[in-house]
Amino acid sequence: MRDDILKYITRELIGPDPVKPHIQQNGEEILFNEPPRLRYGAGILFPRTATFVKVDSVTTDEKTVLENAEEEKKNNDDPVQTEDNNTPVDMSEDFEEEIGLANSYLPSAMGFSCFSKIPNEGLKIKVNAAIYEIKEYTYQKDEEHAVTRRAYYRIPLDQKFILNASEIPVQSGISFDKLLVDKDGKEINLKLNVRNRTHEENSDKNIHLLTFTLINLNTGGTENIRNEDCFFQVSFSVRAMNDEKCFCPYKTPLSKTGKEDEKSNQLLFRKKKTFAVGHGCSPKWNDNETEFVNSITTEAIPTYEIKPIVPRELENVPLKMFDLSDLSRADIVLNLVKLNSEYETWINTQEEIAKAELQDELLETALRHIESCRSCLSRMQEGIKLLKSNEKVNRAFKLMNRAMLLQQLHYGIETRNWIIEKGNIIGLKDAMIPDINDSSTWKPGLGSWRPFQLAFILMNLNSMLDAEHPEREVVDLIWFPTGGGKTEAYLGLSAFTIFLKRLKDKNDSGTTVLMRYTLRLLTAQQFQRAASLICASDKIRDENKDELGTARISIGLWVGELTPNKRDNARKAFQKMEQGIEEVNPFIVLKCPWCGAQMGYLKDARTNKAKGYKRRKVGTKETIIYQCDNPKCDFSKTEFTLPLVVIDEDIYDNPPTLLIGTVDKFAMLTWRPEARTLFGFRGNERLSPPELIIQDELHLISGPLGSMVGLYETMIEELCTTNNVKPKIIG
Repeated sequence: MRDDILKYITRELIGPDPVKPHIQQNGEEILFNEPPRLRYGAGILFPRTATFVKVDSVTTDEKTVLENAEEEKKNNDDPVQTEDNNTPVDMSEDFEEEIGLANSYLPSAMGFSCFSKIPNEGLKIKVNAAIYEIKEYTYQKDEEHAVTRRAYYRIPLDQKFILNASEIPVQSGISFDKLLVDKDGKEINLKLNVRNRTHEENSDKNIHLLTFTLINLNTGGTENIRNEDCFFQVSFSVRAMNDEKCFCPYKTPLSKTGKEDEKSNQLLFRKKKTFAVGHGCSPKWNDNETEFVNSITTEAIPTYEIKPIVPRELENVPLKMFDLSDLSRADIVLNLVKLNSEYETWINTQEEIAKAELQDELLETALRHIESCRSCLSRMQEGIKLLKSNEKVNRAFKLMNRAMLLQQLHYGIETRNWIIEKGNIIGLKDAMIPDINDSSTWKPGLGSWRPFQLAFILMNLNSMLDAEHPEREVVDLIWFPTGGGKTEAYLGLSAFTIFLKRLKDKNDSGTTVLMRYTLRLLTAQQFQRAASLICASDKIRDENKDELGTARISIGLWVGELTPNKRDNARKAFQKMEQGIEEVNPFIVLKCPWCGAQMGYLKDARTNKAKGYKRRKVGTKETIIYQCDNPKCDFSKTEFTLPLVVIDEDIYDNPPTLLIGTVDKFAMLTWRPEARTLFGFRGNERLSPPELIIQDELHLISGPLGSMVGLYETMIEELCTTNNVKPKIIG
């Protein structure tokens, strides 16, 4: 499927894309609705335009500006600079304007630079290109009428030739030109230029820096460029005769900044070599080679397959949520100790590999990485000690595991639609409702932690228990590709934090966790998932009121424009839904997070068009609450509704335990004094503020957005700080 998409994009952007019946007898395409310059946008070499002004026709000032710009351009074109004198360096002092043509707005040249030995039998060059000629095109409109129109006929100019070893320039500054020919053998205005640009101080005299450039020699004005003067679908490849491996990699530049990140990347990607640098295109080679390659090809649309990163599973260490929960009598520490032991063995193996394979700066970096791993291991071991020694931590950890298992089981229930016949609701679609005590009712694959998720939670137990702990100051980052299970890891830590806070003081309600996103759409998706966890947590609280208090554990969605700011707006939106006026649903939740029953607008129903939402009096006003319409659901009772809040006024009046918000809402704090309740300010009282801040998609907070967010970051951290105790931040 991915290959098909790439082929489609290539046909669409570069061409050719012959469409029946407009095809020549030889299979080549005919364009008659639009000229090729409008049809295609990439892989084109345009004629040289009048942008390269002759020096004698400009003023002295203009000449200086042009020379400075040209000099700057040359310096920027240098693919690699290194302080190592023994390394061949790509020097650009004699970089001719032809390379500059590859970087112009409408490029007249394309090519690449590479380091190469001179192959014994020379190089095999393959060039692909085409021109389009205007001709008359006649086609039958119907049986009686033939239509003649002007059309563009594609004429391929693909050709192969050999560059003998004697023709390859071996002296710096010397170049060799090869004019290409058409199918009749007649020379055309397309040439391949091979230039030697080796630095004179190069220690290895057998290795040369060669630049291969394909250049359109046609000239044209800056406007109204003729299609006939352009070459389309242009690419070329250079291969050594007899597949001799002659192209060698660029040396890795020394880390000038000394930044640890740079050094880490050099270590991690040490086996990925750069064999060529593109000019106006991207070079491609066999990516599996590390020493030499035998061919390099140009690409106008570069592609690269990034291999998936798959979370490690430990077959001999089961990490089942049920076994780690309060429902099991098993020793929860046993498998956690095994997890640490596996991690320690893995770290020791990495250290052995590093010492055997690496040296100098790379070894130094590898040992720094291993030291970081050992620091994580030490924190995990401290977490296990805490589980053994602290009763409240142990209890919160077990309750968290039960809540996470319930979350997985209930979030996995597919939407159960209401069955409607002749406008009447006659029932609810059946579904397998999982039983936490019977794993045969669970969907396959649920109920287990991935090692990195549990490791992350163990690492942070100390900083969530002890506000004075030095790790409270550390921003812990979960770094994993999409779909790897990051959300599960920080939801687990959130549930642990919520339970621990209640176990310390069952009456300490209010917002405990702030979860921040940058994108509203993403926020709505994660709200549904986190809602299942909060329903599970509140159900556990309800069963343990003596321990966890009577104040409900709830979740709020605080985002701009997606949800109603005021109760009046919510009431009006609900009224429209009841009357059958379908508009955007501002209540977000479309299925019960506990039993999967459909919620929201029912188009085909005569009455009860809005399922799952109910009116409720708040003082003299009305608000909208969530209450499941499935009578068998635990959250269908009037006194025990779904603990979800999305209306801003309700959020300020009853701050939810877990608040999911976007940056734009936090920016509104200045204009919303009532939002102070989210940070524990109730009247003259000061309750405990949020203890955990989770910034999801941290990589999006960069550039200008990051600068803006940073202003609010300082304020929010201050609002979450009491007695010099700061919140824990997770990225």
